[in-house]
Amino acid sequence: MRWLLQLYPRQWRERYEEEVLAVLEEHRVSPATVIDLLMGALDANLNYDGFSEGVMYMVNRLRSGMIMIFCAFMLFGVGWGMLQRLNDPMTLFQAANKVHPEFGILHTAVLIVGCLAFVAFLVGGLPIFLISVKRAIKNRKRDALVPFGVALSCLVLFILETAILADWHRIAFAKHHLVGFF
Repeated sequence: MRWLLQLYPRQWRERYEEEVLAVLEEHRVSPATVIDLLMGALDANLNYDGFSEGVMYMVNRLRSGMIMIFCAFMLFGVGWGMLQRLNDPMTLFQAANKVHPEFGILHTAVLIVGCLAFVAFLVGGLPIFLISVKRAIKNRKRDALVPFGVALSCLVLFILETAILADWHRIAFAKHHLVGFF
């Protein structure tokens, strides 16, 4: 297994290699162990700089994880918003819903769960967002604001997409009902 540890950075091996080898000698090595070591090597090469040990390293990793969750949820919101237009045009959706009522139940469930998730995200994420932006500005770390910019761009895209679809639906609805008058 020593060959797998050669995939790790030199600083990491100097600090942890003997300890990991001792643990590996005590336990049976399985394919899951090999995969775990390979994933650990990838993580160590991407994130280990040899100097970032201790509490601050863990705080920074936790903070970057929260920022990524924030960004991922904003991307989820864009897709969720598009899914809400699934029932357009309404007559086709209602016809499909008569044949398969589970569509309507599923659509309603997705709407409710998405709304609850969005509210929970705002309640939990807004303080993190405000504190992180305040610290990034205070410490002049503009690169820490990039993920927030991506997330806010997704939010703006979601709002624009919803406005465009709502306007399109209003026009399509009016044309459908005004045809009878002409």
